[in-house]
Amino acid sequence: GITELRALELHRLALITGDGAFACDVADRVCAAWVNAHRNREVVEFINRTFVGTGTRDPRLLTTSARAHQTLGEGKQASALFEEATNAQKDSAMGTEKAATLFHYVDRLLQEGKIDHAETILRDEVIP
Repeated sequence: GITELRALELHRLALITGDGAFACDVADRVCAAWVNAHRNREVVEFINRTFVGTGTRDPRLLTTSARAHQTLGEGKQASALFEEATNAQKDSAMGTEKAATLFHYVDRLLQEGKIDHAETILRDEVIP
């Protein structure tokens, strides 16, 4: 596998050369590992830099950033990011990424007591 240091360098170079798609791919891999290692503040900062550097808001990174914010106790920000990620994937076929986004978003809504909203999302997105 690739080392974290090498991945960070690839990300930096991708941003410099304007390869936003590759930068997002690398950021997704790095941040998935970081969020699972509870490096949540780093995740938020790295993803924000990626958004600025690429000029895009990749749904995978939105979901990972939302997970980090949720773990940091920033529920309002987490909900907004989960919603943005869900909306960005509205026209996508159901796959692993979309399913993960929906799972985390619905979980967040249930934690907030928004049961009707969670039910609507499940009905509209999962059981069309």
